[in-house]
Amino acid sequence: MDPVSHALLGRTIAAAAFGERPLPRGMKAAAVLGALSPDVDSVLMTRWDVYLRAHEIGTHSLAGAVMTGLASAALVRAVLGKSSYRGLAVAAVLGAGSHLLADIAAGGRLRLLWPASSIVASFPLVAMGDPWTLSILFVGALALWRRQDHVQTARVTLLMVVVFLLAKAVLLAAALARTPPDAARGPETMAVVDARWGSLTEWSVCDRTVDALQCRGIDAGGHTPVLLVSQPVHPESPLVRSSRSLATVRNFLAVHHLPFAVERPSSHGQVTVLWSDIRFCWPTHAGLDSIECFLWFGGVFGPDGRAVAEEVRVGSWTRTLPPER
Repeated sequence: MDPVSHALLGRTIAAAAFGERPLPRGMKAAAVLGALSPDVDSVLMTRWDVYLRAHEIGTHSLAGAVMTGLASAALVRAVLGKSSYRGLAVAAVLGAGSHLLADIAAGGRLRLLWPASSIVASFPLVAMGDPWTLSILFVGALALWRRQDHVQTARVTLLMVVVFLLAKAVLLAAALARTPPDAARGPETMAVVDARWGSLTEWSVCDRTVDALQCRGIDAGGHTPVLLVSQPVHPESPLVRSSRSLATVRNFLAVHHLPFAVERPSSHGQVTVLWSDIRFCWPTHAGLDSIECFLWFGGVFGPDGRAVAEEVRVGSWTRTLPPER
């Protein structure tokens, strides 16, 4: 989820878990900081390929969340002085745990048991920054600020969030049950489901057919799925195969399941090979067969077929790196 939702959820959990009024010194700060702490891995965003690979593990595992929660409590204790570290640690770890649950509910693919296991947990009920969830948490936070009975108010807020997510789970099950399978879908392809931002009843389902990658829009009303974006799958050229050895591409392919590559001629006989995932793409004005993507990972190859640079593109931002030797 987004940072605001994480912070509000952590604050609400602290108020719901501790019956003391007012909360002990530093408890709210520890809960909020703990709820934000797993995203400390954002320091890796200067290398988005590394960041995306690390974001499924590390601080977004159960072990990592406990560690970041305890570190958050230590930081609050260092700033505030005589606060009880035990109480701060409980609040911060609860906050960090809420972060993982919220990310899973927002479709995040987390390896909770890392490094012991690589099993992925994901339950795409809402989109990142979902306005409905954020509204519930914001109203709850406002009520916490205005009312004296913090425990009851916080617990009612959490109950509303749980009821909302359960309702979304029922709608998701209905959307998937009423959506006929694509007969052209590859037999071993894993479909990836994402909630549509701001919608109560709509999701996108992305998968690979025999000859293309595609995303379809589905809804709980059982309407005919709508093709959102499609990318033909071509045999890999020698340059595309070579690009698999680039660090940017290796990191990308390690955690993305619907990848494809494009080749774009550059100056001086060079060719840029870029990889993306169909989930990050949308059709251009030229039609469904012409797409653009928010994330690209790859490199530049010289006329001799050797990599001369690696590239990471996030929107309009591009970072060029020397190729690993």
